[in-house]
Amino acid sequence: MNDKKIAFIYCVNNRALYEESVRYVKSLYVPEGYEIEVIAIEGASSITSGYNQGMRQTDAKYKVYLHQDVFIVNKNFLYDIIALFEKYPKLGMIGVAGAKTIPKSGVWWESTQRFGKIYDSHTGEMKLLSFKNTELDYEPVQAIDGLIMITQYDIPWREDLFTGWHFYDLSQCQEFLLAGYDVGVVRQDEPWCVHDCGIRNLRNVVDGDRKTFNQVYGQNVNKLNRKFLPLVSILIPTYNRPHYFELALQSALNQTYENIEVIVCDDSTNDETEKLIKKYTAKYDNLTYIKNPTRLGKFENAIKLFNLASGEYINYLMDNDLFHPQKIEKMMNYYLNDKNNEITLITSHRQLIDENGNFLNDIASTRRLFESDTIIDGKIIADYILMSLANCIGHSTTVLFRKRNLHEPFGTFMGRKYLCNIDLASWFNLLANGKVVYISETLSYLRIHDDHKSQSIEVRLNEVIDYAHLIIESRKKGLLQKDREYELALKNWLNYNKILLDKTLYSNNLERVNELQNYHLIVEKEYNILIQSRIAQAFETLKNKYNSNEKKLIIFFVPGADIITGGILSIYSIYEETKKLKHIHNCETIMCTLPNDTILLKNTNFKNDVPIYPFELVMSYFKQLEKCIIHIPECYTDFFLDNILDRDKETLKQVSELQINLLIQNIDLAPSRDTIAKLFDYTRDVTCTTAHKQYSTREYRENFGIPLHYLSVWVSQEQYKFKNYEDKENLMVVSPDPHPLKEEILNRIKERFPSLEIFIIRNLKYEEYKDIISRAKWALTFGEGLDGYFVETVFSGGISFAVYNSNFFTSEFKYLKTVYKDYIDLLNKICRDIESLDNKKEFKKYHEQQLDIVKDLYSYDTYVRNVTSFYKKQYTFK
Repeated sequence: MNDKKIAFIYCVNNRALYEESVRYVKSLYVPEGYEIEVIAIEGASSITSGYNQGMRQTDAKYKVYLHQDVFIVNKNFLYDIIALFEKYPKLGMIGVAGAKTIPKSGVWWESTQRFGKIYDSHTGEMKLLSFKNTELDYEPVQAIDGLIMITQYDIPWREDLFTGWHFYDLSQCQEFLLAGYDVGVVRQDEPWCVHDCGIRNLRNVVDGDRKTFNQVYGQNVNKLNRKFLPLVSILIPTYNRPHYFELALQSALNQTYENIEVIVCDDSTNDETEKLIKKYTAKYDNLTYIKNPTRLGKFENAIKLFNLASGEYINYLMDNDLFHPQKIEKMMNYYLNDKNNEITLITSHRQLIDENGNFLNDIASTRRLFESDTIIDGKIIADYILMSLANCIGHSTTVLFRKRNLHEPFGTFMGRKYLCNIDLASWFNLLANGKVVYISETLSYLRIHDDHKSQSIEVRLNEVIDYAHLIIESRKKGLLQKDREYELALKNWLNYNKILLDKTLYSNNLERVNELQNYHLIVEKEYNILIQSRIAQAFETLKNKYNSNEKKLIIFFVPGADIITGGILSIYSIYEETKKLKHIHNCETIMCTLPNDTILLKNTNFKNDVPIYPFELVMSYFKQLEKCIIHIPECYTDFFLDNILDRDKETLKQVSELQINLLIQNIDLAPSRDTIAKLFDYTRDVTCTTAHKQYSTREYRENFGIPLHYLSVWVSQEQYKFKNYEDKENLMVVSPDPHPLKEEILNRIKERFPSLEIFIIRNLKYEEYKDIISRAKWALTFGEGLDGYFVETVFSGGISFAVYNSNFFTSEFKYLKTVYKDYIDLLNKICRDIESLDNKKEFKKYHEQQLDIVKDLYSYDTYVRNVTSFYKKQYTFK
């Protein structure tokens, strides 16, 4: 065997392609003292027979088996492969693309663990095909693609088994692995090869060859799959539901992830499930069935399954639910790429289905949290659940978690076994200690049937007791650290429990009723301690600023969260102008949190000196009101109606001149006509004001059924720091709004302009926000379009990009270069437009075009006139 020789072996049926490939071979740098040989086998009956023939014709130690349509573009190819083989004597064969695992289909491209890169044209277009990168010199795999297979040892190709053009590559990989060698995908900074194969179906494999491959190598493939991939345990507790159970079991066994075990613990009172599962245990060696000799119950059965699990990862599957076939695969991809082990829980959107598998509408807890896959701090999600009392993570079927991360028994939180929210108890242990992945795709199906629809009072009792314990104990786990969030969680629990208390009269479980009453006292005490000092502070401020005998009052509502949005800034602006117009309306002006909302004394996110008061305190302080105008942000109309106390409702109804005005700043959030009609129970004087011309029309007035007045908003150039092109940074600010194409759009911009900094606006004080938009050349909004990110950037000297939205943009914006007809249009054109505008001349010219339109739309004088007209009841559409 000549260890200074490299042979390139082809099976040839197209001389032109072959000769082109050889030209690339002959252009490679050849190490001193080495020689290359090219062998063309023509007329071979199969690849295996052709490659065996080529192997026998040469004494070269190193052999490169490659397709005639492969062109090696790495000039140092020979240096690289020789160095790799000399460094790793155990490395028998290498390629440029391959997979650690082989799926049941036998198509390595469908593996969850693919590595390598290559320029390829199988889609009809030559482009980079890139899988996972490896940080090693080579990634040990089970399969490499047959387009190029490079060896330093000779093992005969199995022409006795594969007499065609498929599975020869997977077979040869297995032969090397069975002989004790490694098979690897090399690390490539840039692709080593171009594969000009033309359009082909990657699944176009011969079933006979697949069957042969599985028969000969299946056992070794399964063994290596288990070696390369961590084991996932799917745990199915079942009780007297054989039909639904079988459907659930099938969805577990049909998972595409290549290393799972399925364990069933049968708590049934009959043998129907035991009978039907026998055909599955006979067929699947990764299925374990256990019949409990005596019934354990839901909690203990789940614990038993947990203790039986051998997997590093666990996913429960309730016996009436279903998995998407790729659920485990898609979730495990995140764990496998989690180098720092930060992820402790993965969940997804879940679809409700009925008894027959038909889709049902989402409920509050199952609505899609994010439009695209999102990784988020688990504490943020935990706080959201506690404040909303809605399990947005999902029940046991939905979540995949790492077994070692659960430090308490399943269903236990802070030492307490939960009664109803068994899954949440464990989720909170995980949420407090890591990150959550939320996959926006539907990966599980929750069946709703009669058992779910008619929850007993005992179940409701257990649920509300579990939530009380979660809230009270959560601060010890680092959750609900902000007083506002803790206050909201306590308040919402008290409200929920108030509804339940009357129903407990029908419960025979006195122990549970007493436990609930004790928790009520604890939560109430915590809540009162939390709010008393702030109520006292608000009352002192109220006394110092307002006379309790005041008879005329204008109230502006804001949410109790210390946040900043364009809508909140707009409310503050209208508030300030309203105060200046006292000579018109003759009222005091005050700002309040919404009814039954958390207490917020001042918004700290932007410069202002506006105190905020609890609405209930204001209602009890002003006892002689004769005139009152209430401004409600459109998105909080339902909240106002649902949360106002009866006594405050009656107080308002007694006001002789009561007007309720809806501040419609975003037409998409406007209340329905039915919701608006509920306000007539307070007063017949219900109006609305609008922020955009596009929905300030007679048609909208008729749709709402109430007078409509165009108020506009005050946004003016003098409020912002203006910088010219030459003073701008190479920076793009991006709105935080979600969109399905957002990630793809931003990735395309990053690839095209690697030096461009992309900054997504989050958690900034308003002055910090104004500073960054003054420095940015560009702004890209994924929100309503004509929003603050768009307008304020233009006023700061930048250029804005958006998708045209007829609900907000006036028609003249439609003709702007950077206002696109849809997000596909934006995706295709934004890089080209940035490139064309990124010079002083074009930037200045186009910015002036945007500025002229925006300035015409926003005028302070017009704004003041509009506010004044409102208080004179001179509405745009009466």
